[in-house]
Amino acid sequence: MGRQYRNTTRSYGLVARILHWISVALLGAVLVLAAAAGAAPSAAERLRQAELHVACGLALLLVMALRLAWRAASPDPLAGYTLARWRRILARATQGFLYGAVLTQCAIGCLQAGATWVDSGAVVSAADGATNSAFGIPVAALVEIHRRLSVCIVIAVAVHVAGALVHQLFDAAGAEEPTA
Repeated sequence: MGRQYRNTTRSYGLVARILHWISVALLGAVLVLAAAAGAAPSAAERLRQAELHVACGLALLLVMALRLAWRAASPDPLAGYTLARWRRILARATQGFLYGAVLTQCAIGCLQAGATWVDSGAVVSAADGATNSAFGIPVAALVEIHRRLSVCIVIAVAVHVAGALVHQLFDAAGAEEPTA
């Protein structure tokens, strides 16, 4: 039997699964790099970690855009799942929140990166009162929103993983209905 590249009304295809796991890996990298930048012993190391964080964030933005395009062009497997109404609503709400929050987080990160610059080897940022020149948004506000939204994303990911595990272990019972 050949590989199923496209989604069906009952299961996610290979393309959706690959995009899903690439976004998971990038989100994990973004979180690890943010923590590493915060714990870095020198300004140069913080800058290096922050640059990698931004690069992974931009890659995540691209992958999320590809995922949305693929979703728009493919059948929705969730529609074919046998779920209680409240669980279907929760699954859709969690997926919708994750897409919206990750895309918003990437946009805030871009604003934050645009409002942060290097001056004599030191990163000028929130503590220095820098503002985004295009919109006049204080970096401190962007940093705080970025930080708080990351916590919300981690919580939503936990809810998504819990729902996926319940579905795979108890609902699917041998059925090929992976969540993505």
